[in-house]
Formats: sequence, C-alpha cells, structure tokens
Amino acid sequence: MGTFLGHVVPGTFFILIGLRWLFLTVDQYFKSLSRKQYSQDCSFRCTATYRCSLCPNKPAEGYFKIVSAAIGMIGEIYTAFEDGKFTSMGNTQHTTMYLFFGLNGFVDVLLFYGLYVPKGSDYLTMALACFVEALLFFFHLHGRTSLDIIVHQLLLVAIVASFAASLIEWKNRSNVLSALFRSICTLLQGTWFYQVGFILYNPLPGAVKWDPESHPQIMLVTAIFCWHIAGIILLTGFFGFVCWFRHSPVYTQNAKVNGGSDQYLHAMYEVCDSEVAMESLLPVSKHEKPQNNRNPSHVMNGTISTKVINEDDEDF
Repeated sequence: MGTFLGHVVPGTFFILIGLRWLFLTVDQYFKSLSRKQYSQDCSFRCTATYRCSLCPNKPAEGYFKIVSAAIGMIGEIYTAFEDGKFTSMGNTQHTTMYLFFGLNGFVDVLLFYGLYVPKGSDYLTMALACFVEALLFFFHLHGRTSLDIIVHQLLLVAIVASFAASLIEWKNRSNVLSALFRSICTLLQGTWFYQVGFILYNPLPGAVKWDPESHPQIMLVTAIFCWHIAGIILLTGFFGFVCWFRHSPVYTQNAKVNGGSDQYLHAMYEVCDSEVAMESLLPVSKHEKPQNNRNPSHVMNGTISTKVINEDDEDF
C-alpha cells in the first residue's frame, strides 16, 4: 500500500460501498415516511446489505466484497516480492485487512441463502473487519514522518468510527441516524484513502511535494479531513432532496388519480414490506370480464385487491 495505487484500490472499494449504503439508506427512509402516512406499521428498518435490482436473486453486495478483497490481497502479495523474495512485511498487514472484509462478504452470502448462520453475523463480521483494520493501522506507523503519521492517524479515526457505527446500528435497527453514521464513516474512509495517496504519493506531473515535518501543513491536513466530513454531509443532504423528490410526487399524483380520497392510498400501504401496483387498486365491476394481464382471482364481487411487488426491485 506504500504507493498511490495502493491507496486508490481500498479507497475505491470504500467509496463505492459507502455511496451505495448512503443513498439507499436515505431512499429507504423517505420511502418509509411516505408509507407511514397511511399505515403506522411502516417504520424504517436498518439493513446491513441491500439487494441489487439487476440481479435480485443473487447476493451481489456480498460477491462484490469478496471479489474486491481478493483483488486487494493478490495485489498486496504480488507487490511484496522483490527479486523472488518476500520483502514487505507491511503488505502482510494490508493483506490481512482485505481478508477480514472478504470474510464479511462471505457471511453476507451465507445469510442471503438462509444457511446456518446466526442473525446479526453480518454486522458482527463488519465490526470485526473494522476492528482488525484499526488494529493493523495502529501498529503501522513506526519510523514514519510526522506527516505520514498524522494522515494515517486521521484514517484511524474514520476506521474506529466505522467500528462503533456498526455496533450502534446493530443494536438500533429502527434508527436511521445509526445507518447514516455507518454509511458516512465508510465513505469517509474511502475519500481519505484517496487524499492520503495524493498527499504522500501524488502522481500528477509537477505536483508540489508536501513537507513531511511542517507543522503548518500538518494543521492543514487536519482541516482537510474535516472538509471531507463536511462534503459528505452535504452529499447526504443532496441525496435526501433527491429521494424526497423521488417519492413524494408519486403519492400526490396517486391521490389525484383517486379523486383526492385516501382510501386507496391507505390500502396501498397496509403492507409495509411490499409495494402495490396502482392499477390493481382501481375498482372493477363484478360484471366486467378480467383482462388477460390481470389474475381473475384478484377480483371477486367488485372488491378491490392488491398486487404485491417486491420493494427490493427499486434498490440498486
């Protein structure tokens, strides 16, 4: 990891997974708010992973963690050899870090298929991976410059926060703030990995090198870390606006379709974990012959029935 690419690879992993968690957490929150207007049972519920709409029958997120960890481990082991000899003990620590995140992905896969794994193992292995990462980085700074130490200490802050966030969310599954905290800390790890790469190993031609022992530059680094946090919070607000706009107009339009009555909307959200097709809520005459695309069993004596659609289809 002592190269620019060595920081970009884990940074990309954390950024991708952090952005995904952040957006889908905000999206699920506003979705639950919209439903709660019509059913008090529809409350927000945290989840460690989200299904992928492109392959809803596969644990895509778990596979992504396993593949990313494998790529990182192979890269660290390959670059540790010089003239046929294993010369970089630091790469051993990095490989171990990837190993535990791969373990978390493996547990995600087992839970997805309902194998004999205790519930909550996904949160436990996630917290364990962050704990191991923090432990390795804590003993990773011996003999380094002041600048190198401070950028990795700030990274350690983000890692410890991710560890705490995983445990907090595990015990507070109905609190959206705990899920947002985990997503923000994960994304912060990713963006700061990139920042460390640019500070210590800037690949841009003509880039001015940082003074490794300059106290003013060290103070600037801590300020930049706080700017990363502020930027992620602003991004969270932007996601919130997008998700609010995504969900609220739909329910307003549905109310207009039904003549301003909440009767159909109330029925639509009685099922908290599913979404109901709007066309199946429209009343049908008992003398009307069911259409080919409508199941006749859904209509009986002019009553209204519901057609359930899995909500995971909307996830990324």
